[in-house]
Amino acid sequence: MRVKWDPGWNKFGIDKALGGKFAGKVDLHIHSSFSGDASRYATPAMICRTAGYYGFSAISITDHSSVSCIPRLLQEAKRHSVAVITGIELTCTANPIGRIDILGYGLDHEDPYLREMLLTTREDLLNRTCHLAQRINKTLRETAVTPDDLAKIEALSENGVCAGQEGVLAKLLHSRGYFPCSDADRPYTRALEFTELIGSEMPIRLAPAEVSINILKSAGGLVFWAHPYRSSEKAGIGKDGSIKQAIQQVLSNSAYEFDGIEAVHKNHSPEVAAYLFKLATDLGLLFSGGSDTHWNNLKNVLGLLPETALSFQPWMDELVRR
Repeated sequence: MRVKWDPGWNKFGIDKALGGKFAGKVDLHIHSSFSGDASRYATPAMICRTAGYYGFSAISITDHSSVSCIPRLLQEAKRHSVAVITGIELTCTANPIGRIDILGYGLDHEDPYLREMLLTTREDLLNRTCHLAQRINKTLRETAVTPDDLAKIEALSENGVCAGQEGVLAKLLHSRGYFPCSDADRPYTRALEFTELIGSEMPIRLAPAEVSINILKSAGGLVFWAHPYRSSEKAGIGKDGSIKQAIQQVLSNSAYEFDGIEAVHKNHSPEVAAYLFKLATDLGLLFSGGSDTHWNNLKNVLGLLPETALSFQPWMDELVRR
């Protein structure tokens, strides 16, 4: 699916609220190879080159539980005249939804408390991946994931890659021809659905949202709730009214000190984006948007990023690393 800024969103007042014209496009939800489940070709150099070519004024790489790409990202951004907002994506738990993702922007990636938490998180995920691989092999009744594979995954984790998650094993299964499909876009997705199904039997030890938020804030970051509708739907919460109610419950909880909401996302319809934009405005929160590209769709390796067109906003200016 190609992600576009839908002109129909203008009728909901989003474009008008942004000043009626773009002051430069931004993408604040991009994954690099340090996310583990993203393409190995998604290096900071490739991402900055792509963003510069398509005229993006600012980007943020928000890898899963990793800030290891940021030093190289800052170097490459200067070469391609692209402004950078440091970022990260963390998975945590929040009532009543359960598992949610949060985005931190403008943080100090060298903060010792942040780095300690990320190291612990990657170690926990790596241990879970080893157990998950055993279950996958048992389910497929063959050694689909070998001890050498796990050793390589462990080496990646030690080098700052968030290698312990379902998407990493899905990429491995996909590369070996499991779950073939005539649709070129589907084999990886089917492999991911399989690993997530197996993984659903193995609970993840996740930090409460208030803990993750506090650590990001102590590192100087602003904290946004990533793709709230997608989080609610994946948690099995019903459509429309009940999802909105759950989202408002999370945002009204004083323990969760969110600075903003990710309104624009590839899994948000124009109506959903408009609702989240209005909700953020009503609650006095900021809003952001991004493609959430992992660069695994071979048809759209360069397609997701340039077509997610959110305008540069004043709050971003204070966070930009030029």
